[in-house]
Amino acid sequence: MRSLRATLFLQMDWHMHQLHTAIGVVFLTGCAVISDADEALRKDGDGDGVHWRVDCDDEEPEVGLKSIWYQDLDEDGYGSDVSLEHCISPEFGVLISGDCNDKKNDGGAAIHPDATEECNGIDDNCDGEVDEGCEDTGDLL
Repeated sequence: MRSLRATLFLQMDWHMHQLHTAIGVVFLTGCAVISDADEALRKDGDGDGVHWRVDCDDEEPEVGLKSIWYQDLDEDGYGSDVSLEHCISPEFGVLISGDCNDKKNDGGAAIHPDATEECNGIDDNCDGEVDEGCEDTGDLL
């Protein structure tokens, strides 16, 4: 015959086991469920459509992916082939490449893809042709 004390201990142990099991189920279900809105926030905190792992600043919606910046030493708005991928513009950085003469002290600022071609023996508009549209008189201005 069991003593009253042993019976109470067994009952208490059984109830503690049930309590731990119930708490465990609650915790498992609570942690496994994440709402769609919460998941979206975890992936893109500022709502700019760029995942937080590649977003340059996930708290600022105007700042997203890194950009390719081209070196523009003559500051004409067109960069050379020298480039850098970065979140913000480095010094002398522009987003447009194609400058065939990026030298600051060689008339470089006047030579870029949007320049008007002049009859001067130079490829002013960086299209690979020199003085196109000029008559070939043999003399340069």
